[in-house]
Amino acid sequence: MSRKIAREKAYQVLFGLNFDESFDYKMSLDEMQKEWNLDADDLAFLEEICLGVQENKDELLAVLNDNLKGYTLSQLYQTDKVVLLIAVFEMLHTKTPKQVIINEAVEISKKYGIEKSPKFVNGVLSGVMKSL
Repeated sequence: MSRKIAREKAYQVLFGLNFDESFDYKMSLDEMQKEWNLDADDLAFLEEICLGVQENKDELLAVLNDNLKGYTLSQLYQTDKVVLLIAVFEMLHTKTPKQVIINEAVEISKKYGIEKSPKFVNGVLSGVMKSL
């Protein structure tokens, strides 16, 4: 498995948490590993993203808020917001090249967002990248 798939699975977990904050995905990591056929590195990466986004959410939202042009956080589609939170977390807290992060976020937004999501996600993250 690849980080690309682990990133998408992290998106699915975090998106689900928007609707059920009581969901304890840590208890389900063994099940996720079996169901999604994750190797240890991918599972660790998935967990790093999920924990990182949750633990740093205020910081991530502040960075996003500073880079939204003509939008507010409350106007974002949840699908786009989750993609953006993951990408901003990775930009701030991992060594993954920023352009790779943007490309992966755009791909996830193509799969789960609306027609305009990829362009929007790309624009916001390009602004975040420039501001860092």
